[in-house]
Formats: sequence, structure tokens, C-alpha cells
Amino acid sequence: MTATGYSSTPEETDDTPFHTATGQRVKWGIIATNDLPFGTKVRLPDLFADQIFIVDDRMHSRFTGRGRIDIWFPSKKEALHFGIWRDMIVEGIERPQTRELVKSL
Repeated sequence: MTATGYSSTPEETDDTPFHTATGQRVKWGIIATNDLPFGTKVRLPDLFADQIFIVDDRMHSRFTGRGRIDIWFPSKKEALHFGIWRDMIVEGIERPQTRELVKSL
């Protein structure tokens, strides 16, 4: 996957820059991607060893299906310093459990 960094600045987010797509307040360990379900836990061992990240945000729809993740950083400077990492290994730790809707007869 390709990993990039983002921060809570208006030009990088929507009109609620300090809240994720799920309504949570931003914090270290959050990633945005359109390719994994909310709540999925992953590791990025190439750069962050055993740090666990959770999918709690989404990227612009143009990135759907492109194998891209965006890692939240506390400042734009840190996000820019992180840059773009291509061909990063993403290890799945846990996928959220989904509930099936059961129709009553």
C-alpha cells in the first residue's frame, strides 16, 4: 500500500477537521482509508514496528480501491515530513465483527 500523512488542517479535511468520519476526536494511531472497514486494526512494521493503528477515517472518494492509507499527525509539518511511502507493508491485526440483519417472519 501507499501511505501518506495528513493533519487537521482545513485544506486537508472537511468542515470538521478534528473529528474523524466516525465522529471520534482525532488522535495518534488513527488512519484513513477507503479500502478497509471502520474499526480494522493494522500495523505498519516498516516504520512503526508494533504500533497498532485503527481505521477511523475516510479519504476522498478518488482514492477508493487504490491501496492507499493516510496516517493522522498532530501537525501539518509532521505530516509533510512523513511524506509518501510506497509499497508499505500493512499487517492486518483485527477486522471488526459485522452483524447480519435477521429478518423476522
